[in-house]
Amino acid sequence: VRSACAGDGGGGGSLPERSESAARALAMLPEVLKTHFVGDVSPTADPARFAKAIQSLYDTWRDEGCAAAGVPLVVNTHGWVKGTGLDLLVDTLRYVRPTHLLQVMAPQAAKNPPDGLFWAIDAEDEEILKAECVMTYLSSPASSYSKGGQAPEKG
Repeated sequence: VRSACAGDGGGGGSLPERSESAARALAMLPEVLKTHFVGDVSPTADPARFAKAIQSLYDTWRDEGCAAAGVPLVVNTHGWVKGTGLDLLVDTLRYVRPTHLLQVMAPQAAKNPPDGLFWAIDAEDEEILKAECVMTYLSSPASSYSKGGQAPEKG
């Protein structure tokens, strides 16, 4: 888990055997401001540590002026959507308050998070989220959504 903000361009050094466009893209990578190593294959062993790491990285992005400068923040969550994993996902979404959410739909409905704005605290919060967050559904090739089915409607 890491947080990055536009900096001096990072990269550097030579890139043998790479195309010029790949070299330019790598040179444009932002400076890494902060990282956290949770130290496990999943957050189950210490969910509080995982949540604190996400919050710390978000706070760094915000406090270093990245949010105000319009630098996007991408949070790639762990993908667990049941039990502790869902609790952590809800906590993360409530803390970060995303403006865009890309939900990758699994072919099996049981492997997907609840439909809509499931992290809303109450009806008032749900109305705010409807105005602030754009949700996009991406289905896997084997998903029923890609075979003519409908993705859940936006919250």
